Amino acid sequence: RLRMEALNDVAQEALRAATERLPHLTPETIGLVLARASGALAPPEVFQVAREAADRGVHALTPADAAELDALQRELLEHLRPPERARLAEYDRARSSRVVFPFENPHALDLVARGARSMPAPSRERLQTLLGQAVAAGLRDPP
Repeated sequence: RLRMEALNDVAQEALRAATERLPHLTPETIGLVLARASGALAPPEVFQVAREAADRGVHALTPADAAELDALQRELLEHLRPPERARLAEYDRARSSRVVFPFENPHALDLVARGARSMPAPSRERLQTLLGQAVAAGLRDPP
């Protein structure tokens, strides 16, 4: 487990900032992302790295867990208005075909955060768990 006391001040601040803005990820998952970075990342950068790692690492989940993660991500989207869902889908399409620009991450992060905060706590906690497993696996896989 990640221990806040073991982090330097810059890393602690990066972890705190990202934890506040990324409710779909646990502090432990965020810590894994930050540990892989060469320096502190801003929350939108943590969001992008975690999203890419989850995409790569979802194969490590059992088929049942992967299906549950997909259902939870759809549930998250249901808490957004249709134009917001379309904007997030556009962001994900862009990620699948090219490297996204840094200015594209904050809005997508805000949409995911809004959807995650609107989820019932048990669903959000399960989403955090499954995303954490996928991110961890994806960080082990080369990009």
